[in-house]
Amino acid sequence: MAVYEERTPLTQFRCARCGYGASCRAAPVRCPMCAGSAWNLIPPASLVPDLGAATPLARETGAAARRA
Repeated sequence: MAVYEERTPLTQFRCARCGYGASCRAAPVRCPMCAGSAWNLIPPASLVPDLGAATPLARETGAAARRA
């Protein structure tokens, strides 16, 4: 296994075979779910929708008040 500096940013990869997501500094050798070896790099800009940044928080929608 290679040693990476702490300054190397984590990168997100998605298995080309099954879609399993992995965050690491270099593409994994194989997928732990399907043993595939091909990985797609996920560009940082495409992560925003996955994080739900446009989704309102519960306190903004009143859901927290309804649970109380």
